Amino acid sequence: MTHTTHGRFWAAIGFLAFGSLWLVSAAANFHAGTALSQDEATQVVLGAASLSIDIAKAVLIFALVAAWHNRRLGVAIVSGLLLTLCFVWSYRAATNFAWAALMEAEAQAQRAEQVLEGAAVAQDLKSKRAAFLAQQKTVPTGKSNGSVRLALEANTATATEFKSLIRDLETSRPPDVSQQMLRRDAVAKLLEADPGKTALATSLFFAALLELASGFGFWVIAEARRRRQVVIEAPAPAVALQADPAPALVPPTLETQKAPSAPVQRQKRVLQPRAAPVAPPPNEIEALVAKFYEAADAQSRVLLTSIVGTVNAHLDEPKKISSPTRTSTVLVPAVERLGPQTQRVRAGGKVWIQGVKAKEEQAA
Repeated sequence: MTHTTHGRFWAAIGFLAFGSLWLVSAAANFHAGTALSQDEATQVVLGAASLSIDIAKAVLIFALVAAWHNRRLGVAIVSGLLLTLCFVWSYRAATNFAWAALMEAEAQAQRAEQVLEGAAVAQDLKSKRAAFLAQQKTVPTGKSNGSVRLALEANTATATEFKSLIRDLETSRPPDVSQQMLRRDAVAKLLEADPGKTALATSLFFAALLELASGFGFWVIAEARRRRQVVIEAPAPAVALQADPAPALVPPTLETQKAPSAPVQRQKRVLQPRAAPVAPPPNEIEALVAKFYEAADAQSRVLLTSIVGTVNAHLDEPKKISSPTRTSTVLVPAVERLGPQTQRVRAGGKVWIQGVKAKEEQAA
């Protein structure tokens, strides 16, 4: 995986993550808007308005940064004010959304505990009643048939109630309460704090994280992938190595005795020094700058690299400005002499010449 592909992969992962967070934030805003009214048609309108506020929250950060880089102070102030208001409303909506969900879970857990506690109390009462009935026995108060009959009926009712209680105790089952319903906030249990206050603190933290990530996440990815412009000096031409050609080989003769030949002397290779680039006279650069650019107000500015490219396009190859040093010592002073408001500034990682603009006839 190349460096470019690797960067695109993580940028896509980040976009999906921040996009999912924004969808949650948008759902919380829509829910907060619909909760402002009981009428169905009004709920739809208010929900759409609240959703638009969350969309504006993610877009206004780009407008604020662009206005700041372009020195549009008024636009930057208005964008910052709108961003603050949108962020506050979205933060309120996300807090209410998370707090309502946490409190609903807490109330459900309390109801489940009350059901289990009531079932346990009922079982205990039935057990005690059965134990009490087991010890009861009615004795006739006299020898008459009426008293004996009343005693027998009382003992029969006691025995029937006792058998019913025993049957209920044997067949009774605990209430159908799942463990999901009994789940409580672990932080509240650990700190032994009030569940309502813990839910509120958790909602505030969750809302802050959600709104910051969904509002600034897309801007962070866009700024991280923006490349900085770097002026690279043109490479020097290759140095040619000159050498004398090798001496020609003499073919052998038919003579048996060869005359002694003089030793061949080879000349050493001489490294020719590179010729220094011919610097154009300052008057020529000033003439080119004055030909294509003119003084303007402080709001106008031109990229320094654009001016360098325009001047180099009308210079011969040895005279072109290819180093930052010559740009600062030769070209920039020539441009700054166009007007009193002309100066070099740095904004957004780029170098600009403020107070100049391209001539309209040359641009056309």
